Amino acid sequence: MGLLYDEQGNRFTPSHATKKGRRYRYYVSQAVIKKPGNRHHGPVRIPASEIEELVLSQLTVLLQSPQRMLDILVASDASAADVPAITEASREWNTATTDKIQSLVQSAVKRIIVHSDRIEIEINKSALRQTVLGVPEDITLPSNNLDDLVTIEAAAQLKQCGGEVRLILPPDSPNARPHAVPSLVRAISRAHDWVDRILRGEAVNQRSIAKMTGLDERYISRVMALAFLAPDLTEAILEGRQPAHLWLDSCLRNIPDDWNQQKAQLSGN
Repeated sequence: MGLLYDEQGNRFTPSHATKKGRRYRYYVSQAVIKKPGNRHHGPVRIPASEIEELVLSQLTVLLQSPQRMLDILVASDASAADVPAITEASREWNTATTDKIQSLVQSAVKRIIVHSDRIEIEINKSALRQTVLGVPEDITLPSNNLDDLVTIEAAAQLKQCGGEVRLILPPDSPNARPHAVPSLVRAISRAHDWVDRILRGEAVNQRSIAKMTGLDERYISRVMALAFLAPDLTEAILEGRQPAHLWLDSCLRNIPDDWNQQKAQLSGN
């Protein structure tokens, strides 16, 4: 909070939305809050948990790398005697708790800037050095000196996936993690349930399922096709390993019967 900006300098502020009993946290651009309805360049809403996790993981990787810490702190007027201390302190961060790393965000991170293709984290080197080596509390550390800042970057893109904003990381990124699309998982579950009902004789056809569920018959027809996706594609979706661009709407567009064709079409190949 108070650290997140876009590349135009607009600050983001925490917000949330509730949908079907589930609470979603976001950071929303002040530009949108102050001038709603205007056309804005750059991101206007960022998923909170994903940006927070990315920042914490980037700091963790930095703190646990003795060489990177030496590159930053020795260049920041640290003496040769500090080298063993920096190396040892870096090793100690391997067992650091999340709370300890979160405290570093508030003490050493000056700004987090969201670009269209990356996230930049500006770190105050003096504050970082104070955390790692310890500096007497009566020493005032500079906070706005450009020479005292170091920037680390992480490739990431914000993308609208159906009705959800996601932070998309490169597949080979150490921060990439499975991310299930709730609407897609729910649709696949429904599709298999409806097919099972027909096979058990509980429903005759899609029309009878529409009467049972109160859903539109055309919607049921489209969703039911998801019950016939290739097994490995279905498994990937349920585990959140589907391609980043894949969401419910794209899955309901003329799905071919052939499993190889399905995988080629839905993977974007």
